[in-house]
Amino acid sequence: MVIDKGVTMADLKGTLNAVMEQLFGKGTVTRFRPHHFPFTEPSCEMDIQCHKCGGKGCPTCKGEGWIEVLGAGMVHPKVLRNCGIDPDEYSGFAFGMGLERLACIMQGVGNLFEVDTVQNIMKHVSKIAGVTYGEDEKQDVSLRVITDHIRSTTFMISDGVMPSNEGRGYVLRRLLRRAARHGRLLGIHKPFLFEVCDTVIQENLGAYPQLAEKKAFIKKLIFIEEQSFEKTIDSGLALLDDMLANLTGTVLPGADAFRLYDTYGFPVDLTKDILSEKGLTVD
Repeated sequence: MVIDKGVTMADLKGTLNAVMEQLFGKGTVTRFRPHHFPFTEPSCEMDIQCHKCGGKGCPTCKGEGWIEVLGAGMVHPKVLRNCGIDPDEYSGFAFGMGLERLACIMQGVGNLFEVDTVQNIMKHVSKIAGVTYGEDEKQDVSLRVITDHIRSTTFMISDGVMPSNEGRGYVLRRLLRRAARHGRLLGIHKPFLFEVCDTVIQENLGAYPQLAEKKAFIKKLIFIEEQSFEKTIDSGLALLDDMLANLTGTVLPGADAFRLYDTYGFPVDLTKDILSEKGLTVD
């Protein structure tokens, strides 16, 4: 934002306070903390008092009583000049505000997974698995992992990322495989992520209409990846369970991890994930 030179950081703070009251209601308690952002000086972060505990400290605010909502700073004159703006006449302000964090506050919920649009995705997963969120912590972890990963992978494929064994494609493949494995932990032994993709797209159509155009392609690609992974995961998991049953110590030999990969195509990164959950490592 570029404004008249006479507007100061103090003026900006007053405006931001007014914005917070419009968003969250009159009497909203705020605070500003000095912070450093690249190419901005002075700069700060803005917090509001936690809506769940009123500043006393709770899991939502991680015991701090405050929730960060945005960062703001005055843009360095050199940056303005490089953009063709006269820094002797104008000031520049940069802002960063987390949309999903704001959604949590606006809806009065404790975390992202309780926001309405995200919750609908989780409900779809829960329906397929036949479980209810909030009844079992281990199941809750799997529900959150699947919900997060299917959101990410749907948008990655929409943006042109394809599954592969390197770069962005490998990140996509790892996310899909990790979500599929957590589906197994919930008792889902069939491809299902491509079905949940329908809800992801439906919940985000308003802001991302291109998802509808690519829906068939996204679902087909996810289904193919699920099918491919299904051929390796069951046999690999069974062998890994046998290895762990006979393991002495906390480190799985590298030769065992290699055998899982070489014989069954079981990804080493997935082996590491499973071991980490059990407090173990791989050589």
